Amino acid sequence: MSNSAKGSQKANWARRPLSARMLEYAMNDTHYLLPLAERFEAQLKQCDRLDWLRQSCERAVEQAAVERVAR
Repeated sequence: MSNSAKGSQKANWARRPLSARMLEYAMNDTHYLLPLAERFEAQLKQCDRLDWLRQSCERAVEQAAVERVAR
């Protein structure tokens, strides 16, 4: 992924139409990140750690919600 495409990471994704750079960034996400996530999930299953990851993610989401309400 080029550095210019990485610049879209913090862009305002609510604005339409998406720029060519943002479209490239989104396509690269689906091209690279989805297969990577599948490999990561397979490795976690092999190590019997998938439930651990899910529980950790649930705690992180719950904590973020608590922090958002506290503001």
